[in-house]
Amino acid sequence: MSLITLQFGQCGNQIGQSLYTAIENDIQKKNDQQSNNNVEAINKWFNVTQKGVWEPRSILVDTETKVIENFNSTNIKFNNIIAKSCGGSANNWAFGYSENSRLVMSEVLDSVCGEFEKSDFVSSLLNLYSLSGGTGSGVGSSVIEKLRDEYPKKCIINCAILPYMKGEVSTQAYNTLLNLAHLYSLSNSIFLFENDKLLYMCKYNLGLTDVSFADLNLLISQQLGSIFQPVNNFPNIPVFSSLTAHPSYKFLQIKTEPNFIKENDKFEGQQQWSALINALTKQSRYELQYFKLSEPENWTHKDKSALLMALRTNGDTDLTAIQRVLSHKSITDIRMMIDYYKRRAQTKWLNDKDRKNDEIKNWIDIFLKIDSQQQGHIHDIIPRVLKYIALFEKNSEESDIKIRELYYFLSEISYGNPTKELPERTEYFLNRCLAHLAENLQKQDIEESKNYLRNLPDLNELIKNVDKSQLNPLQIPKHLLKLHSVDLENIDKI
Repeated sequence: MSLITLQFGQCGNQIGQSLYTAIENDIQKKNDQQSNNNVEAINKWFNVTQKGVWEPRSILVDTETKVIENFNSTNIKFNNIIAKSCGGSANNWAFGYSENSRLVMSEVLDSVCGEFEKSDFVSSLLNLYSLSGGTGSGVGSSVIEKLRDEYPKKCIINCAILPYMKGEVSTQAYNTLLNLAHLYSLSNSIFLFENDKLLYMCKYNLGLTDVSFADLNLLISQQLGSIFQPVNNFPNIPVFSSLTAHPSYKFLQIKTEPNFIKENDKFEGQQQWSALINALTKQSRYELQYFKLSEPENWTHKDKSALLMALRTNGDTDLTAIQRVLSHKSITDIRMMIDYYKRRAQTKWLNDKDRKNDEIKNWIDIFLKIDSQQQGHIHDIIPRVLKYIALFEKNSEESDIKIRELYYFLSEISYGNPTKELPERTEYFLNRCLAHLAENLQKQDIEESKNYLRNLPDLNELIKNVDKSQLNPLQIPKHLLKLHSVDLENIDKI
């Protein structure tokens, strides 16, 4: 089985060059064994000529020539190069899809047909491109759409590179949306790679200070090689469509990361699997928002308080300053704890955002509805609500604070019934909440008083402009007012 690669734009061509270099190095390292697996790997990625030259089964597509011209100095010799000197696609999906795609379409289809004729059997088409530019997203969309029409039964796999969240291209969000929406129904699988996460791994896993696009492309090529270039000859292409719960779920991601610098491999000793897994679990810096939210170990209440105070003073970026406060914690431990707090805050925010009302408001609405239907009394709604919250509401127990007992306590004292004392920590928690509530109410009263005093001059001006001759809201007859010597004109002097 063979796999034909189509590389679109600057990003796609650079990733393709890095991918074929990595695959060639991998095959040559195993070539001493002369196994059938090596032969299958060569036939999968390369077309071997009569002179024994390995020609990549790849087609390079670009609307400018500056990137592809540099490939002549590499060991990999690409033959199917389709590059037009038309100045690029202006980072515009529509321009690439409608205009520039027509300049390269016929040559691309002819090259693909030629690669099909060279191979005994082509299993799939692998497309490499970036979503931020116009050539990768626009020209790639048009070509892939045409390939689906020409080869309806072939497996089409797209590897799309998501742009930086804070990129320099103003149209990158539109290009990304239009490409993914257009190709979703035409593709069998879409592998997404995030530039932000790749940059994160290069900095913190590999310790690179000056990260280049070549470093990012190397990570992508290693991740692609890990699934397309297996140890054994296994037909992994059909498996991709079975990785999700339903065939219509086509977005896939590869969750791998380097855990030590390759140059330091010679200093690493032999490790057992149990020790290796334990080390990788603790040292992994990959953002784990898709995994279970678990709190890092060996953090006492005192350590957490010190960390929060340090974060308030130094922020979450100056880890060296934070470590001065927590000298017994490593930078990695501090970073993992900060990431845990961030994920926990984000999860809580998302849960609170979905809630239109809080729990007490929901319970009150339920009891008001029941009492209105049964024509009952509503004087005991609050005690009943507190009692039912204690029975049915899912309250998390924070250390030794008994939330459920606290609601029972509030319910009983709302009825006016004597009740047993709360545990010491729970009572302290209740008093702290009441003090916080009283402080907020006091601030609210002070603010209202300030607003009243602030608006008092305006009220005085308003009173001065009132027609005092008409100031008789009770409609008392004027002869009675004169009888009691009430002078409406000079009432403010009385």
